[in-house]
Amino acid sequence: MIAFNCVQGSRFKVQGQCLEPSTLNLERVLRASGGFTFVELLIVGLIVVLVVNGMAWALASTGQNIWRQTDSRMASLAAAQRALDRLSEDLRRASQATVACTAGQVTFVPAAGGSAITYNVSNGSLVRTQDAAAQPMAAQITAFTPTCQANGLVRLELTAQVAMTSTASVTQPLSAQ
Repeated sequence: MIAFNCVQGSRFKVQGQCLEPSTLNLERVLRASGGFTFVELLIVGLIVVLVVNGMAWALASTGQNIWRQTDSRMASLAAAQRALDRLSEDLRRASQATVACTAGQVTFVPAAGGSAITYNVSNGSLVRTQDAAAQPMAAQITAFTPTCQANGLVRLELTAQVAMTSTASVTQPLSAQ
């Protein structure tokens, strides 16, 4: 607190000390009164803004990476599910007498006639072949196990490999009957 009632020619009193005008400067007065300078407040404000900005950038970057990874995994699993749905629909239209299951392959002829349809895994992809035309249905397939049962049902197991990081992966089995 600055007072103006000093004696003996001093004009200013700062925290109990009488100061001559020649020795009085703003920094000394502010320090003596316990406050902060504008420059100090400006520097602290800048540091706070930089820290908050860095945290916000890190959070946004992490969120985008997780979004891209999850989106890629979901797209792979959705493609495998669509392939399994297509295979199930083709089997529903097949003549029961023509369905043949072998290791990693199922072959059948549509009930309405036409050429045989074969599903198998080749180079990590589930492939549908009809009339010598091979059509990839889903990628990242590690296993395909069709099982022909005595009651005429065909059990299908399809395993898709989805990379989570550079060193880890998830195996997602998909089944249909």
